[in-house]
Amino acid sequence: MPFRAQSVCVSLIVALAGATTSHHALASGDSCRLDLNVKFIESAPRDRFVISNNSTSNIEILSASLDLSKSQGNLIFDTEDGGVGVEVFQKFRSETDAVKLVLSPEINDGDNQLDIAFESFARDKVYQFSIDVNDQNKQSDLGQIRVTGGELSGAEVTFLIKENDARRTVSALFDDANRSRVHQNYA
Repeated sequence: MPFRAQSVCVSLIVALAGATTSHHALASGDSCRLDLNVKFIESAPRDRFVISNNSTSNIEILSASLDLSKSQGNLIFDTEDGGVGVEVFQKFRSETDAVKLVLSPEINDGDNQLDIAFESFARDKVYQFSIDVNDQNKQSDLGQIRVTGGELSGAEVTFLIKENDARRTVSALFDDANRSRVHQNYA
């Protein structure tokens, strides 16, 4: 999806994965930067997604949507015992007090889309949630209960952001290392 900035300078970075949040230096002449970091952490019994707003300007995240439908592992959210997923299951659980949700999302067992709307997700804030994610490949890297980066590859995240009064969306695909990055500089 194309991204057009209406501000003088916006640099967008969305990084999905990695154990630490990275801060990127501003290029010469840049007055602002949109910097969103998201990590997918494969864990037992709960998998985690961590979203950080490390923007240097007044950027607010209004919503985030995860779409697993195009992932290499045909990933799903496993939220019920005996459902579509394998063995362990976990419902959606918000794990952050610093960022509040408009309301907790409804995710059915076997869904491959998750939409989160935030009350306020300003710069320098972090939001984390947990849920179980399974792959649906008959021949999977580590069995269907654990997700590798190669299986997450192709999944998409879309953010609705607000800078001053302007709203826009940006999307990024996960790569085979459980991360995705969109980087745009504006002079």
